[in-house]
Amino acid sequence: MTLTIVSQPYAVLQRIVPSLLSLKKARRFGRHYAPTDVNFAKKHLPADSIITLDHKAHALTGFQTPLGLHAYVDSVGDVSKLLKRHGFREGKKGRVVLLPKIGSFENLTERVFLDCVANGGRSFMDAAAIMLTHGDAIETKVRFTGDIISKIREDLLPSESDH
Repeated sequence: MTLTIVSQPYAVLQRIVPSLLSLKKARRFGRHYAPTDVNFAKKHLPADSIITLDHKAHALTGFQTPLGLHAYVDSVGDVSKLLKRHGFREGKKGRVVLLPKIGSFENLTERVFLDCVANGGRSFMDAAAIMLTHGDAIETKVRFTGDIISKIREDLLPSESDH
C-alpha cells in the first residue's frame, strides 16, 4: 500500500539522511512500558529537547494516537543517565526514544515530516497527514499513493453526511 523510502525521488532521499542517521543512533528506554513512561519523560526532558514523530505529528494533525515519545536531545548520554536513575531500562521495547540532534531544525514542521518519512510504517501515514494539513510549511515533495491520501482525508476531514 505505501511507497517505500527507496521509491522516493533522489531529492527526498538526500533530505531524509539526517533523520535516518538520528533514528539509527536512537536509544529506547522503558520503566513500566506504559503511558506513564512517556508522561515522566515529558516532564523531565531538558528544555531544549525537540519532540518528533508520534507525539509531534499528533499535535500537528490530530491523526493517529501517539505510541512512543521520540525526542531530540543535545546529550543522549546525559538524558539516558537521568532516565536510568529513575528506574528506566534501555532496550528495544521502550516507549521513550532519545535521538541525537543531527541536521537542521530550522523548520520544525518540515523536520517532523521528514522524520515520519524516514521512520516509515505508521509514521509514513503521519507524514501524509502533515502534508495535507501543513503543506505550506513543507518544501520536500514526497510521493504518496492515492490510497494513502484518500485514507488520511477520510480520517481527518468529516464527511458531508456528518453535518
